[in-house]
Amino acid sequence: MDAMSTTTDLTVPAHRAALFLDIDGTLLDIAPLPDAVAVPATLVETLTRLHHALDGAIAFVSGRMLEEIDRLFVPLRFDAAAEHGAVLRLAGVETSPAVPDERVMAIREAAEAFVAQRPGLLFEAKRHCLAIHYRLCPERQHEIRRFFAATLARFDGGFELLAGKMVWEVRPRGVSKGTAIATMLERPPFRGRHPIFAGDDRTDEDGFAVVARMGGTALRVGHGLRGSGEYVLASPGAMRAWLAELARAAEVNDARVAG
Repeated sequence: MDAMSTTTDLTVPAHRAALFLDIDGTLLDIAPLPDAVAVPATLVETLTRLHHALDGAIAFVSGRMLEEIDRLFVPLRFDAAAEHGAVLRLAGVETSPAVPDERVMAIREAAEAFVAQRPGLLFEAKRHCLAIHYRLCPERQHEIRRFFAATLARFDGGFELLAGKMVWEVRPRGVSKGTAIATMLERPPFRGRHPIFAGDDRTDEDGFAVVARMGGTALRVGHGLRGSGEYVLASPGAMRAWLAELARAAEVNDARVAG
């Protein structure tokens, strides 16, 4: 289908869904800098309702650090896959599928030095990953890619480079949003539910592939290239509206069951 604007388009009852949600560009509008994003109060309310209606089967799946996710959506502390799957929180327990690696520090030092010589770039250090944002100077896109390609070549393929929206990110090889979603689907409250993953850019492709392979729903936000069988919503605003509608549908079902 080319678009999904109503919950009636879903082939699974809303209350049987397991939601996996990217944040930037999916739930939230992209901002010039990562710290400048705005979280509508209505979104926190909608997510709270969904968490209750889905018996907790909702998780954030993001490149952001876990601490940032919690700060953005306070007071919510949902299950989450942070740093592109390098950090997981399930049932309040935090784990890291990524093995701590001293090579991250060497890459970080090189990236910091690179950014320090180029005003307008923003370096973002995480626990297992790192990123260079170039939204304020898009002409440096290819220069950043060449820098990372040369730097990562020194580390025997232990890391990989991801292209996001106006950002290049480095993550440990072997972890991804897809592997994180697959892990969560093996555990309650996600196990046995219909997985829906919403994302917006290339860093979400692994997640789309996993839910499609498991018979779930890939929901792409924005007008970029899409894969076969994916649903599309035009913008984060449309995504927030769709989530509110999904919450209403799940609550209606709960009321019917209770009645």
